[in-house]
Amino acid sequence: MVYARRQTSPKPLKSQQKAWTAPIAGWVANRALANPSELGVKQGAAILDNFFPKSSSVILRRGKERYATLPSDPTALFSFKDGQNRSLFAATETTIYDITAAPVAALAGKTGGDWSVVQFATTGDVYLIGVNGKDTGFNYDGTAFTPLAVTFTGGLTTADMSFVWIYKNRLWFAQKDSMNAWYLPVDTIAGAATIFPLAGIFGKGGTLLFGQSWSLDSGAAGGLSEQNIYCSSEGEVAVWQGADPNSASDWQKVGVYRIGTPLGKNAFLRGGGDLAIATSVGLVPLSKAVSLDITSLNVATISYNISDAWSDAIKLRGAEGWNVELWPELKMAFVSPPDLIGSSAPVAFVSNVETGAWCRFTNWRMACMEVFEGEMYFGSPGGFIYRANVSGLDDETPYTGVVMPLFEDMGTPSSLKVGKMGRTVLRALGPVNEITSLHVDFNTNMGPVPDASSGASGNLWGTAVWGSSVWGSTLPEFLSQKWQSLGGSGYALSLSCQVTSGDIAPLDAEIIRQEMTTTQAAVIS
Repeated sequence: MVYARRQTSPKPLKSQQKAWTAPIAGWVANRALANPSELGVKQGAAILDNFFPKSSSVILRRGKERYATLPSDPTALFSFKDGQNRSLFAATETTIYDITAAPVAALAGKTGGDWSVVQFATTGDVYLIGVNGKDTGFNYDGTAFTPLAVTFTGGLTTADMSFVWIYKNRLWFAQKDSMNAWYLPVDTIAGAATIFPLAGIFGKGGTLLFGQSWSLDSGAAGGLSEQNIYCSSEGEVAVWQGADPNSASDWQKVGVYRIGTPLGKNAFLRGGGDLAIATSVGLVPLSKAVSLDITSLNVATISYNISDAWSDAIKLRGAEGWNVELWPELKMAFVSPPDLIGSSAPVAFVSNVETGAWCRFTNWRMACMEVFEGEMYFGSPGGFIYRANVSGLDDETPYTGVVMPLFEDMGTPSSLKVGKMGRTVLRALGPVNEITSLHVDFNTNMGPVPDASSGASGNLWGTAVWGSSVWGSTLPEFLSQKWQSLGGSGYALSLSCQVTSGDIAPLDAEIIRQEMTTTQAAVIS
């Protein structure tokens, strides 16, 4: 007897849900693609462009606003601050301009614009001292620029000095294309400088790139110790401690350490007493370099989370001419690599200095930077000086932010998942036209950008309508959490969210989380 086998209908696949919290760990370019959710590690992003990672969410950056226009490309920005006497200056290859208000030529007839500038206070007054390695250095006393009256032996002049810094109330200079440093007597801005040769100190050769004072919580004398550091072009840092370089008993060499090749004489920042130097191995805290071998430095760098992207940027954009600046008021650190050759795709790497999380700002070419009166200013090709993080436009042009969490296999790496619905939960100062899209199997290609969204308008300073807006009223807050249909299937999934800001009023779109529903196919053997 033959029995017929009863046919049963397959059970309908159950819908599953996946949620990504805001990627407050920032842009991550060093984590294993197949294992992004390590235990105890906060949510990271495969892409975080024009969204800044806060401690609780990620927020769309504000735009850049043109502040001044110079006749040629800006090469340096610096400021003078003495009581109520405060000025902002921008340099080109030929001229220094006072741009505190409308640009006014303050010092002309130069042949180089790569100025190194330091503010120096003596018992008599406060000065700006500047050198560029090509022209006679300057001294600015708060009113006028005059030639720097420092003399050197061997026929050298201030035009041969490429960097200036302060240590123990002395002015120090780096001589261009050499291993020589020079210093003045204490509390002086003029007179005869004394040579401090370093040719026998750096074993890898090269030239003296820059110097700085540096504080370490230990030293030859014990306790908090201020030290003088000299950084070579080949990535060695020599450290001295003491007050008088002429005294053998008071002037002691602490050591020589390797940090990786520096990416420029302006590629460092100060955090407290420590120095972080942008190098070929990452953004290296000097406090780590003195205790670790260079082969172990990578994991100790501030930029470790984006180490792969950092290395790619050096290969594609070059290992010179990087700039670094700290914006304390917004807790941001900016690292600006050069442009790609033949490309108009400038980027800046931006870090939250409190959390260490990173992101990218696109369309910002920050060739030089300066924080003045709590605001960040930067120079870009075309003679433009911009004020950063204002309005909702990039110099009257819309810009788009992108967030994409690290890919997830949802605990079943061998099962195919089919995306059904997805949403991004965000809040903003105006309605948002976001696009939420599914990405599968580590494909990070983005689709078309969304239409521009408008920020708050009714009560924003400069946009209110007289007689109809209420001064001091609370700005509206819009919450968006609409579901959108998804298409596609894969083994590892992620959601992207694109938001375009296109109004003078900031949008301030803040992403809280992203969610998705999927169905999972059975594994067939």
